[in-house]
Amino acid sequence: MRRALVTGGTGSIGEQIIRDLHATSDYDITFQYGRDDEAASKLVSDTGATPWKIDLTQPFELERSDFDVLVNSAAVLMTKTLAHEVSEHELLTTIAVNLFAPFRLCQQCLPFMMEQRFGRIVNIGSIYAERGCSENVTYNMSKHGLLGLTRSLAHEYASFGVAVNQVDPSAVESRMMDRIASGNVERGHSQSVDDYLDGVRAAIPAGRMANPEDVSAAAMFLIRQSGFITGVAVPVDGGAIA
Repeated sequence: MRRALVTGGTGSIGEQIIRDLHATSDYDITFQYGRDDEAASKLVSDTGATPWKIDLTQPFELERSDFDVLVNSAAVLMTKTLAHEVSEHELLTTIAVNLFAPFRLCQQCLPFMMEQRFGRIVNIGSIYAERGCSENVTYNMSKHGLLGLTRSLAHEYASFGVAVNQVDPSAVESRMMDRIASGNVERGHSQSVDDYLDGVRAAIPAGRMANPEDVSAAAMFLIRQSGFITGVAVPVDGGAIA
């Protein structure tokens, strides 16, 4: 049985990946989460996964690092502001969670993967790793950096049997997106949450946002593939960047 570590386990995408890994019966699963003890307890009850409560904004050392599979799904998007309005706290927190934490996790898990000459790392990025967007600068910076990490590690560790890839979704029907919509209403940028979400859906050629299942399906493919696919970013975006 393979051992898998998934970060952001109480987020919509991370939770779906854990449930899909569990459904295969092939994985002993550990997941990281930050605050939501109730959601973590339910996930443990449903899947038998082991929870780790780790603050990704701070340097950390894993209790163990002998994982065959690492999925970096944890992410934050704090505010929607112009670059000159971004606070130091937002900048440091976003980069810490979205970029520094995946680097630290890879750094700690790679020696075991190298030793056994097998590993699968999947980073959950965003279409904003591939393009710019107004009022999104810290998030975009972090996701561009994550793609650089993905491609660099793919080069460095392919000879050890370690495949490193990225999934880049468009907007996802998720708890994070609900928070973003609420923030836009509070700032007077939209009349209602539904209006904002409908506008996001309409901007995607497929006419809808991605579901967590769409993102997880791509991650599961990259986890279970032969390992000859490495260094790629798979858009799961309904044609948004086509």
